[in-house]
Amino acid sequence: MPYTSVLERASADTATRVVDLLVLWQRPDTRQIVPIGRFGFNGVEYTFSYTRTATELSSFRTLPGLGGLFDRYQSTTMPAVFSQRVMSDQRPDYSSYLHSLGLERATPWEQIVYSGGPRAGDTLQFMQMPVVSEGTATAQFLVNGISHIPDGLLRLDDRTVQVTRPQLDGALAGVQKFQSVRLAREIDNPEDPHAVLVMDGTVPLGWVPRVLSQGVRQLMDAGLAEAVVDNLGSVGASDHERLTLTIRTSAPEGFSFDPDGRWDPAFRG
Repeated sequence: MPYTSVLERASADTATRVVDLLVLWQRPDTRQIVPIGRFGFNGVEYTFSYTRTATELSSFRTLPGLGGLFDRYQSTTMPAVFSQRVMSDQRPDYSSYLHSLGLERATPWEQIVYSGGPRAGDTLQFMQMPVVSEGTATAQFLVNGISHIPDGLLRLDDRTVQVTRPQLDGALAGVQKFQSVRLAREIDNPEDPHAVLVMDGTVPLGWVPRVLSQGVRQLMDAGLAEAVVDNLGSVGASDHERLTLTIRTSAPEGFSFDPDGRWDPAFRG
């Protein structure tokens, strides 16, 4: 049975337009999530290149089948290390898996775009490449750290908040597709000095990914206050797959999500 897309989204043809994903890796020593690769698909060919960041990480080892740090993968076949994250449409639980992502059917590429490509015990995930084009900054991402929200006090600009897991689950259950959610600066986060919380009213739901937080803070300084819910995983989905947001806002002159070029491909062909 061929894969057929019938996705309905805030931007209905998003997955067909996504041509570049940032591959993120969690460092085993610090647990920090860093961008180590660029994974692309133009509808015909898959490509992969390591980033400049990957070349400077002494603890990082190259991924199986993708060559050296300065090589480039190019093929009509998805790399095995990534295709292992795609569920076959022949599996009996295929439909329930897609339902947990808020999908009906999906191509292998779309599965990775919308799931973030996690595997149990794995240290890789994927995020759509944020872009700045014609004065507009756009980023789509899975809300991070949902399971850690009830761990303790969270300090915002104007108050301190603490929620229980039942309060968090209640707030997540009430979130609607296409709804706006508020962005709030978190103060004194020991893991991320630029931490940005995602809020439903007064309830924190999770965090903007650290790889984006500094850029999002800059956009907030320029007036950004909200993100839009682009997709909802089902109640049975893992916390990592519960909530996908999109930020689309005017960008200050000269703004970049990656001003130092840390996401640039190491390959120079």
